[in-house]
Amino acid sequence: MARIESLSSTNATATLAYLSRSPYEHVFLSYIVREGTPAMQRGIRTSFDSTGNVNGVAYFGHQIVLASEEAALAGFAQTAKRYPGEHAIVGPRAGTDMQRSYATEARTRPAVSHGDRRQQPASSEFRHGPRSPGTRRRVGGCG
Repeated sequence: MARIESLSSTNATATLAYLSRSPYEHVFLSYIVREGTPAMQRGIRTSFDSTGNVNGVAYFGHQIVLASEEAALAGFAQTAKRYPGEHAIVGPRAGTDMQRSYATEARTRPAVSHGDRRQQPASSEFRHGPRSPGTRRRVGGCG
């Protein structure tokens, strides 16, 4: 299993280098690492493989945001158990499916967003269900 670490000054550069591989898809995570508040940065976890290379980054807050290779997903799923109450899981299908499988029956199941995020709408419905007609939740200040 991958080694999961909290964001720190010793791994921030490697974390950003991993995220820079797909800068548009990982802009939210990169923002938190670079400029997020200390409270937001405490939600960042970096996964390392057995050779010490970064193989994933995740944010655990009101939503779980994943940017990882498949090898890191089990470690992130275990980490998610300590962060109940997320409203949504955002990331590739394999990651969101694994995160969702760890949700217990007692918890409300979060909404899931996966696939090619470039083609997704700027708004999303969360576990609270649809909003009143004519209103939308705004995500990331878009729209």
